[in-house]
Amino acid sequence: MQKKSEGGKNVRTLIAVFNNKHGKITDEQSLQIGDSVRAIRSDTSLHIVSVTSAGDNEAAKKQLVSNDGTTEMVMITVPSKYKVRGQTNEVLNKIKTPGMRTYVTGSDVLNEDFSATTEKGLQKTEIIAAIFIFIVLIIVFRSLLIPIISLLTVAVSYLISLSIVMNLAQRYGFPISNFTQVFLVVVLFGIGTDYNILLYDRFKEQIKQGQTAVAAAKTAQRHAGRTILYSGSSVLIGFTALALAKFSFYRSGVGVAVGVAVLLMVLLTLNMFFMATLGEKLFWPSKNLAAHDRSVVWHFLSKFTISHTFVMVGILIIAAIPLLFMGSQKLNFNNADELPNSVQSKAGYNLIQEHYPAGTSGPSTLYIENKKPLNTQQYLAEIDQLTGYLNSEPGVKSVASVTRPGGTKIDQLYLKSQLKTLTDGLDQANYGIKKVQKGLDSANKKLASSDTSASIAQVQKLADGASKLQSGAQQLSNSLSTYTSGVNSLASGSQSLSQGASSLSSGVGQLSSGSQTLNSGIQQLQSKTARLKALRSRVSRLASGSSRLSSGISRLHSQVTPFSSGLSQLHSGASQLQQNSSSLVSGAQSVASGSSEVNTGVQTLSSKMKALQTQMQQLQQGLSSANAGLSKVSSGTNTVNDYLKEMQKSYLGNTFYMPKASVKSPSFTPSLDAFMSKDRKIAHITFILNSDPSTTKSANRIKTITRDVNAKLKDSS
Repeated sequence: MQKKSEGGKNVRTLIAVFNNKHGKITDEQSLQIGDSVRAIRSDTSLHIVSVTSAGDNEAAKKQLVSNDGTTEMVMITVPSKYKVRGQTNEVLNKIKTPGMRTYVTGSDVLNEDFSATTEKGLQKTEIIAAIFIFIVLIIVFRSLLIPIISLLTVAVSYLISLSIVMNLAQRYGFPISNFTQVFLVVVLFGIGTDYNILLYDRFKEQIKQGQTAVAAAKTAQRHAGRTILYSGSSVLIGFTALALAKFSFYRSGVGVAVGVAVLLMVLLTLNMFFMATLGEKLFWPSKNLAAHDRSVVWHFLSKFTISHTFVMVGILIIAAIPLLFMGSQKLNFNNADELPNSVQSKAGYNLIQEHYPAGTSGPSTLYIENKKPLNTQQYLAEIDQLTGYLNSEPGVKSVASVTRPGGTKIDQLYLKSQLKTLTDGLDQANYGIKKVQKGLDSANKKLASSDTSASIAQVQKLADGASKLQSGAQQLSNSLSTYTSGVNSLASGSQSLSQGASSLSSGVGQLSSGSQTLNSGIQQLQSKTARLKALRSRVSRLASGSSRLSSGISRLHSQVTPFSSGLSQLHSGASQLQQNSSSLVSGAQSVASGSSEVNTGVQTLSSKMKALQTQMQQLQQGLSSANAGLSKVSSGTNTVNDYLKEMQKSYLGNTFYMPKASVKSPSFTPSLDAFMSKDRKIAHITFILNSDPSTTKSANRIKTITRDVNAKLKDSS
């Protein structure tokens, strides 16, 4: 399942441990740890699948940094097809940090170190067993060759059986464990030596009776070999039955059954060769085969036991009772406990046990597989419910899943928090409704107190005045038109007068010149007629009349000039009036037009004011209706708010709900990638126990949790 979850890859997790033994990890050391993490991620030789560090996010920091701040872990996932020793050494080189203790640990690393330690222990066991067997056989047979040949036959059986078991494990998945080799050594050398003693003893007896080496070997094979075959078959059946066990550690005992089968074949064949070939020389340097044939002590004990069977059984039971109470060993499957503290993986393991919950070094994983993708609202809710269920199981310290990547609930994803946001919004809405109601009440009161009739009367007066203004402006425009016409006539008449005045002035001048000429002629006539008395009086009267005429013409001439000048001024003024009259007429027309627009605007204002009065009355009615409606809305929102608050406080408040937009959001994708397969059809939940996961107590808890989870999933399916 893990392989399917990782996209078909077999992976292992290495735990890099950073510890500051002098106190909390400093900021500078945190930066150095970050540099180490980046170096690991960039190392292509490690074939990194994923790296999780405290610098990734707050959820990871909460899980990977110890409560006392002195220790930090980095989880490194790598392919398991490469050698764990090489991966461990490579990571160790990357994480070396001045001033800090750094280790690489994990179940595979511990198992690797345990295997190395076991091999070293196995070498010691083999040497000790060989020495002990050698001594026992020398004591029993007083021979140097028998111990050598016995060890040789058993060693051949061990090597052949070990090769067979390892090839079966490599090719066909035959069950083995770190203890398989130890079991083979202990069992094969133990029962092999025992079987050899029976075989050699019977051979010795037949030689002593005078049989040839070949005949003695055949007799020993026929009689002692049958006993060996029966005894070995029972051992073979016992270890073969371990294949039915569910625990892989127990199933690995089947390898011993292979070793026993090989041992029986080797002992009953290879021993025959040595016995038939060497004969009596097999017991060299002992020459007296009858010596030490009978043991007085063992003869007495066997005879007494047969005759007093119940007494001996009682003695054995009494002797065994203290041993039952004295034994303090507890069943433990933790390989780390077998490692010395000087091993770096064990040192890292001890730091984790010291600064983190006991189960942190070996978290348990629950896999969930489905035919459809699990990244939907329904399945995420079910996974979260299962996560909470696991968290409530006795002995579980923390649980991390796709909905709780940090091991704790994300409040925003539960109805309690979501309903609180909603109820807070409704409270604010109600507060806003009350403010709106106050504003509507205030506006309604102001509208009711406003004197719109007086305003309309004033606007009506203004409209009447505007009408009068328009009428006066029209009259002004008409008068100015008449005035302009008169000015034009005045200008035309003054011009004619001016021209007549010029002609008059010219005529008067001519008349004055003629009168002077007349006076001159009369004076000449008077001088000529002075002698004529009859004409002299008449000429005198004529001269007097001419003088008066000349004087009158002079006075007329003197009056004509000012009159002509006045007519010129009149004509000039009339021309100016004529020029300004067009501007005056244009201004009067603008005044008339503007007064018309003013009148229109004021009349419109008056009509709109009257319409406004009606609308204000309707507005007052609308405000009253709106206020009443808001009261109903406020009452409704209060009812809904109370209901939601009650729901928030109920068990429904703990219900998980994640909107579709949040499921597809980039912020949630890292959690999906961390706890689901790429096709999202496999999800896993990681939980940490309060106890060491390798103990019997933890194993029993895992069984209980597995049973409870299966029942839970069955009920929810």
